Amino acid sequence: MESVYGVPPDLAPFADLVICHELTHLADLPSWLDDPSVGRRGWGDIAPSRWAFQRLNEMYDSAAAPGMDGTNYVWFEFRLQIFAKRLWAAAGAAGFRRLNTMLRGPVLPDEEIFAVLGELDRAVADDLRRWQVG
Repeated sequence: MESVYGVPPDLAPFADLVICHELTHLADLPSWLDDPSVGRRGWGDIAPSRWAFQRLNEMYDSAAAPGMDGTNYVWFEFRLQIFAKRLWAAAGAAGFRRLNTMLRGPVLPDEEIFAVLGELDRAVADDLRRWQVG
């Protein structure tokens, strides 16, 4: 934690805490999530047809739309964990620090975010781009 957040740790942005929390779930994920036979890049490519919302830009709607019970939103969270795992493997703490700094503001156009993601891991950037547009 100190290598990522400094001494003393700067944990002010709530988003950082959420990211850290979600990354800890990676240790408990079953091994089949990384099995390439499940999908081109494992579970991260699977979009079950039963989910009403599947595109990344619909994540908010998956929790806020009338009649939604939160399970569709959790599907987004799990999928994002797979992308986080892949980014960590490619770029480590330095890559996450770079993303954290970039995403703290100001709000950037999607293409600028994809460009930085592509520098960290081209496959993740490409997969996120495809997920965003459906």
